[in-house]
Amino acid sequence: MKKQNKLNIRLASLSLLIAASIASSNSMASVAEVAALFPVSIPAKVGSVSGAKFVGIPVARPSVYEGSVTTLVPASPSSASTLIPDTGLDTLTVDALGIASVGTGRISDEVFATDDNQYVIEFTTGPNIGLVKTVSAVGVNGITVVGGMKSSLALGTTYILRKDWTLASLFGNDAVSVAASGLKTGLASSADHVGVVRNAKLELFYFNGSWKTTGTTVVGTAYEHVRVPLSGGFYFKRNTTTPTTLYMTGVYRPHRLQALLEGVSGSLHTVSTPNFNATTLAATGLHRYVKSNTAVGSADEVRLVGANGSIKTYFNAGSGSGYTSGFWNGTSAAAPAWRESTSGSAPGSANALVIPAGTAILLKKNGADSRLIGIDPDYTK
Repeated sequence: MKKQNKLNIRLASLSLLIAASIASSNSMASVAEVAALFPVSIPAKVGSVSGAKFVGIPVARPSVYEGSVTTLVPASPSSASTLIPDTGLDTLTVDALGIASVGTGRISDEVFATDDNQYVIEFTTGPNIGLVKTVSAVGVNGITVVGGMKSSLALGTTYILRKDWTLASLFGNDAVSVAASGLKTGLASSADHVGVVRNAKLELFYFNGSWKTTGTTVVGTAYEHVRVPLSGGFYFKRNTTTPTTLYMTGVYRPHRLQALLEGVSGSLHTVSTPNFNATTLAATGLHRYVKSNTAVGSADEVRLVGANGSIKTYFNAGSGSGYTSGFWNGTSAAAPAWRESTSGSAPGSANALVIPAGTAILLKKNGADSRLIGIDPDYTK
């Protein structure tokens, strides 16, 4: 009965999201979005070892605006910010959106957001389809995003503007809704933890009357507004000896995922993988995007968390022109050659590694150049 009550609460939330999606489609949206309820199984704590999983986010918050690029945006991978021009964003439209300011808390500094005003845009056509970028400003004639573009945006490229996830919007902000999401509340030692990777560091949060950090909780800080990146996914740590099912509700993302990974060599990124079915490492198509090399010290590393919390790393041990990093190479005939980083196994020996449904990928980037990571369309079906 308890599980049924949780499900009823989540379904009630789902109906609200459907209504919001329909309202959005009737106003400024032109592409239909479908609301969904997505459950993810979380393993139990065994002995002193917590159940752990990196979780992808297959559902988004409803769009508030759908537009198109009105001037070519050239590639500029090293830019600190990029303007996405859209003359459809006239004064009346911007006023109607009601976006007085855009929050950028926790992007490049230690300042937490103070409101639910963090936005992303997701490109829905062109070679950048599925790429999600963090928004730093919305104004007349355009949207400014954080960071550069690995590839250009052609005239007419369409996109969706939506609020990014926060701890409160994804899991709830009171004891009832948080519990309905599948999280156990309580003290830091016994509650479930939700982790976000930022600047190569995993930061953990839990709910005990309000959202708190497992680090030093600062009184008055609105941790409920901590950004849980749509393109990044999150880490879940189960501190209870029973498994749980984590429920997420939102708008189904029909587009292939892409993530632009920026930062110094060795930086860590969680890449959301909206897979509804189990798949293999080879089937993801990641070998077409990652920096590959026969030596692990010169390649990107993919890290996966096992049910017991152990982490294993893999790299694509390929060489040659088919293994260039940074952009989709759909015509490449190069086959995946995944191998475990520490076992001395042969290239291709980890191709059949199973990635469970709902699992995200932790990626360690080799080199300071930006990396555009993509997931094959078949992976998300």
